[in-house]
Amino acid sequence: MAQGGCAALEDAVVLARALSSRSPSPSPADGVAAYVAERRGRAAWIVAGAYLSGYVQQGSTSAPGVRAAAVKLFRDWIFYRFVFPLLADTMWFDCGDLVAPPPRVGGGEEEAADCKKSHVH
Repeated sequence: MAQGGCAALEDAVVLARALSSRSPSPSPADGVAAYVAERRGRAAWIVAGAYLSGYVQQGSTSAPGVRAAAVKLFRDWIFYRFVFPLLADTMWFDCGDLVAPPPRVGGGEEEAADCKKSHVH
């Protein structure tokens, strides 16, 4: 799915943000744990999608008989119409800002809530 370079850039942004946490006493272990928690689902989706896409498009062509026909039918009638568009949507991922903006000074609770909503991706 050609997501390796993109995922590496996303990882860099998320890891830098996690390691530069604004908590009172951040530790590298806490930053790495936050990074893993944030990236685990996306990384699993990319790996599973790449495996499925590769298998359906290339790996199944050498299978003999009914199995090859079934995979080809799945590929042509279901995969390209319904599954692949979902997998292709993984490239439109927004990993957020590198550093969250500082909280507004002197603003009310309503202003802080508006600021928080505008930075949720």
